Amino acid sequence: MRTIQHQLLVNAPVARVYEAIATSDGISTWWDQQTARQTERGLVLEHNPGPEHGIVKLRVVELIPNQRVEWECISTHPPSSPASASTGTHFIFELARRGDRATALDFRQTGYDERSAFFDSNTRAWEQGMLLTACSASECQTESPVRSSAGMSARGVVSSSFCLRDRAPPRMRGSRAPTRWRERAQARRATCDR
Repeated sequence: MRTIQHQLLVNAPVARVYEAIATSDGISTWWDQQTARQTERGLVLEHNPGPEHGIVKLRVVELIPNQRVEWECISTHPPSSPASASTGTHFIFELARRGDRATALDFRQTGYDERSAFFDSNTRAWEQGMLLTACSASECQTESPVRSSAGMSARGVVSSSFCLRDRAPPRMRGSRAPTRWRERAQARRATCDR
């Protein structure tokens, strides 16, 4: 099993970044529309990326205000869906204040099957998702251009580091990014360019 990891510095207070990753409304600004449901297993966030995937269900494992958010993917999906490789994985977001108005965001998806055909595309999708989170949390006051570096560590961790400079929002790269994330990025860019 491998871990996907992305780190970035967001030009926004830690409370705003936390809201973007800890609330259904916040998550809906950079991912699909979320529905929060209270179940016997606790709070579950649900969204529907399309009929080929089915409903994605993320159980909220931990919420530590302004510090940490953890979800577990508890839904199952058809083998042809990129979401199929996420079942049983954990999504962990850790936040740390950097100065008065910046936040370091460390994202990890743990327990990902390295044999999955979707590993590389999922790594890129989360990279783009984290950039959209930064744009959402900072109301497009992120800095650009984006400098990123990705590589494999000796422990099987795929990581990317981002340094955002200037004002323009990040540009999506590659046609394999999930269509909805690409559409959200384009809409966010249009808002930022006004």
